[in-house]
Parts: sequence; structure tokens; C-alpha cells
Amino acid sequence: MFLSLTLLLLKLYQHFTLMFSSDRLTVPDYVSRLQRGRSGSGCEPKPVSPGLSADVQAALKDSLPALREAIRSLKSAKENSDSDETRRAIAEIYQLVEEAWVLPTVGRQVAEEICNRIRLDGGLEQLLQLQQTSAVEIIYESAKLLEQILISENRY
Repeated sequence: MFLSLTLLLLKLYQHFTLMFSSDRLTVPDYVSRLQRGRSGSGCEPKPVSPGLSADVQAALKDSLPALREAIRSLKSAKENSDSDETRRAIAEIYQLVEEAWVLPTVGRQVAEEICNRIRLDGGLEQLLQLQQTSAVEIIYESAKLLEQILISENRY
């Protein structure tokens, strides 16, 4: 009885230390990488603009060139039937989208703009066509990416 009570208390202690540890509350490194281009110390209020905010534009400035290159490489790999390169391009696009969604404060705006860019640059069409391939891994990975980028503008 005393042993089981001691084990229960030990488990509770471990659970609460894990739950309230500082590791759980840290921002992942890939989010910090996207926020390097932001200006200001973060303490001063920033003016609100009717278009994209400066924070969104700064995050997109870093992300859009890499996104365009990944979409170009996806198109090229699909044309050449290079499944390894196709999977690599899908993974790169997926990482950019995932990084955008988890950005604090501006993540939704950045992610939606990236999703729109994927559609406008022909990436959405390529991903939909990849659903017709015979390679199961490519179908799965492109479907996983489609799940992330199907914002309302991309569903028509």
C-alpha cells in the first residue's frame, strides 16, 4: 500500500514537472528563423496598415523566394518523373507552410499568403495532379501538403 502510494506520488511529480517545464513553452528554432527579418525590438507598438503589416511582409520576404524555388523544382521533378526530387520539393514546401502557420501573431496571415502564392504559381495544380500518380509515398505527402494549403481561396 505504502509502495503504491509512493509510486503514484512519483508519477504525479514527474507528470507535473513535465507539464510545467520551460521546454514546453519555448518557440521552435524554425519559427525564430523566420522572425529574424522583423524590425524593431518587439516592445514598441507598430502602426497598423490596411494591407499586409510590416511583420507579415518581412516574413514573406524570407519565405517567398524559397517557395518559388521549391515550386519550380516540383514542376521540374514532375516533368522528369524524378520521384526523389518530387518528394524533396513537397517536403520543402510543406516545411515552409508549417513554419508559417506556427508563427506567433502573424502566422495566419503569412500562411494564407503563402497558400495563395502556391496556387498562383501553379503549385496547387501540380499537387492535385500528383494525386493521380502510382507512387503511394508521393500521393500521401502531397495529400498531407494539400491539407495544409486548402484555405478557402484554394477550394474553388
